[in-house]
Amino acid sequence: MRKFLGCKRRVAVELVAVVVAVVVVVVVVVVVVLVVALAAAAAVVVVVVVVVVVVVVVVVVVVVVVVFVVVQAVIVVAVYSIATLSQNPVSII
Repeated sequence: MRKFLGCKRRVAVELVAVVVAVVVVVVVVVVVVLVVALAAAAAVVVVVVVVVVVVVVVVVVVVVVVVFVVVQAVIVVAVYSIATLSQNPVSII
């Protein structure tokens, strides 16, 4: 009878060990999946932020270039007009 009880106790301990091992494996797998999912989400956020920053920089550069070209054109037209008027002042009248 004692042998039988000892076997039952050993089987119970082994079952508990197996259940604990399975629970630990499941928890580790869930944590790894969550970490990978969060990393993927973070990577997507980083990519979106980088794309937005690049688009903003490109837009700012284009606006600066357009403003520079317009200002240069206005200066050229003004200088040409002043030079033309100074050579032929009668054309004002």
